[in-house]
Amino acid sequence: MTQTFEKMSRQQAIDRYRPFVPSLDSQPKSQLESELRENGIAEVVLDTPVDAYQLISDQYDICMNEHPEWLNWTAGSFDKVGVPEDGHVRKELSINLAGMQISDPKVIFHFNDTLRKKWYRMQQKTPPEFKDYMEHGFYLQSDLARSAANIMDILDESYRGIKHLYFPSELGSITFRLLRYDGYDTHDGEGKLIVDNGAQIAKPHYDRGGATIQAYASAPGFWRQLEGRHGAAHPKLYPPHGVGMSQFFFGAANRVVYGSKNNPIKPLYHCVDRIISDGAQNIPDYVPPRTAAIGFIDMPGVDLKITSRDTQPERIDMHNLDI
Repeated sequence: MTQTFEKMSRQQAIDRYRPFVPSLDSQPKSQLESELRENGIAEVVLDTPVDAYQLISDQYDICMNEHPEWLNWTAGSFDKVGVPEDGHVRKELSINLAGMQISDPKVIFHFNDTLRKKWYRMQQKTPPEFKDYMEHGFYLQSDLARSAANIMDILDESYRGIKHLYFPSELGSITFRLLRYDGYDTHDGEGKLIVDNGAQIAKPHYDRGGATIQAYASAPGFWRQLEGRHGAAHPKLYPPHGVGMSQFFFGAANRVVYGSKNNPIKPLYHCVDRIISDGAQNIPDYVPPRTAAIGFIDMPGVDLKITSRDTQPERIDMHNLDI
């Protein structure tokens, strides 16, 4: 007999967990909490070898060249705009009316529990290179889950219950996103700029999920803005970038449960610039490929029904988001 599991509603989660938010004038109980309070983001050390994420990116490239039909097999459920939430998808570049490139061409792969179940039924029938890639990805997904659980253990000293909120079972709910951005020329054959200087990998945003680990990025460009100071009039703040440097921060779902105005830790408003320059004259002729590895940590026992309203700083939530 299958056991049913009823998730908490948004209001039930607020009622259960928000009373344990530490006060704004309380003292942080760890360096991690101190950095999150001050900056909205904290540097974390992962157990994963520093070359593991670039290695799986290289494996992904091999599979795209030699086993595209198996990558297409991985695409399962789709979101509202038709992008697979499981497995592989290709997204082409976007061009504006002036003929300028405004977003990057890329491939995305999501390793999650839904795909893992599908994979277990098929793994013995796949080519060796593809099998190695998939098994490596699921290993890294589990590794990110363990790292996230350790982070929540630390934060549980101040936010009592947060470990159980994110990890009611051993591994919780983690999606490992692997991204490979294409390299491209920024000028045409006549030397004319064909890429917008403000081109970004994504629009500035809060992540929809509860928390995020930016495990790896092969190039700089990730930036944040301070809470309440968003937009072009305010500075972009670039965290340090380097091999083996990973960051942790919270997203919109955590703000829904724990609030924001009376919560010492705010969600992180952030973006990634592919081209970092101070003017059109300093744009390089070629932008090299970029790899990123990200872990999205969700709350498996809660149905928050996150909408775009929850991910934008300019909007005020009607259901206890910011009280």
